[in-house]
Amino acid sequence: MKMKGIASMMMGTILCVACNSKSLVKEEPVQAVSSAGQSCYLYLNNKDTVKMTLTFDHQSVSGELTYNIFEKDGNTGTLRGAVVGDTIYAEYSFQSEGVTSVRDVAFLKKDSTLVEGFAPMDTSGTRFANRAELDFSGIVLKPTKCYE
Repeated sequence: MKMKGIASMMMGTILCVACNSKSLVKEEPVQAVSSAGQSCYLYLNNKDTVKMTLTFDHQSVSGELTYNIFEKDGNTGTLRGAVVGDTIYAEYSFQSEGVTSVRDVAFLKKDSTLVEGFAPMDTSGTRFANRAELDFSGIVLKPTKCYE
């Protein structure tokens, strides 16, 4: 019985030493996870809701965006654009009251949130007149679980 106890202790010691010793096999560094993937964001305030699902592919972004603002016509559509630094610039194509429209949208990443930016539009009413005038003090979308 005593021999079994000593043998068990020796095995444990050998295993501990073996686990703590450096491997002779050269390990490759772990690659960083790609930024490609889907992210979801949500804004809830009283009777207002904004939902956004984004898919990032390097510097490109695409996704779906839905606005349900109380006492305003809701709209839902798709966006396609680019990520420039910490800002998403995209073209939002949406349906509202049976009419398809297109307009520029911009979102600034602040920590884990996205803040919608606003600026005067050009004469067509669909493009920012000057991106340098974007004011990022709009709706703040927080990360949320993606639902299918």
